[in-house]
Amino acid sequence: ERRESEQALLIKNFALASSLNGIGIADLSGIVTYANKSFLTLFGYEEEADVIGKPIHLFAHDDNDATSDIREVWTSLQDRGQWSGEVLGRKRSGATFNAVLNASVVRDQSGTPLCMMASFFDITDIKNTREELRLKNTAIASSPTAMAIFDRDFRLIFANDAFLSEFDITRNEVQGKRPPDIVSFFETVTPSFDDVIPLLKEKGAWNREISITGKEGDTRYFNTSIRCSFDEEGNILYILVSLVNVTEFRSIETALKSSRQKLSETIEFMPDPTFI
Repeated sequence: ERRESEQALLIKNFALASSLNGIGIADLSGIVTYANKSFLTLFGYEEEADVIGKPIHLFAHDDNDATSDIREVWTSLQDRGQWSGEVLGRKRSGATFNAVLNASVVRDQSGTPLCMMASFFDITDIKNTREELRLKNTAIASSPTAMAIFDRDFRLIFANDAFLSEFDITRNEVQGKRPPDIVSFFETVTPSFDDVIPLLKEKGAWNREISITGKEGDTRYFNTSIRCSFDEEGNILYILVSLVNVTEFRSIETALKSSRQKLSETIEFMPDPTFI
């Protein structure tokens, strides 16, 4: 039984020491008595001796004077025996990072408190990625350029307000639809999406002007950019389509060409020798 107990203790110690989470153990007064390798790496320390004897709350809060936060944790530990939440930690170098802290009181079989254990999981990269994604989502959603995103099966998963407004359609009408289904809202789309797909799969991008004729016979022109994102194996993950309405510019360009042609013809048929 003693040998089995020693083996069980050895396994648990190994689990603590090799955990990817930064784990620190403190006595009931909050003084650190143990820190695993991940804990030292997370906070930028080399040796366990560098953190032993320090108050555990110094590692759980960027601001050493964050008394309200510290009081909340202590109260929760005393009342419920645990606390979980997001904290802002500070490395030995002074750099800060975001982490999820799970703190709990360790008790023996009779319920007597023995020590406190704190587990830190670094979420800085996850949080930065989420913030970046939220920023990009906001930029796409609020962009005046009509944008739509399709998944690998060419089903529409997002269309911003500019896209819906441009084509006078609702989100429910196009959500989950494939390009041929969306094209059916119009009389013609030139070039057809079937002509574009092979080029997308080959080059991952396509840039050209397209013309869209509505059911009422009105034709609009768009500078279109289609970009694909790929996985590590080269398979398409998402397709981003952006369209800029250039119909007005096309009308101006056509009128300008007509005016130049008329001016040229007028000058050519003048009876007087003329140069410009």
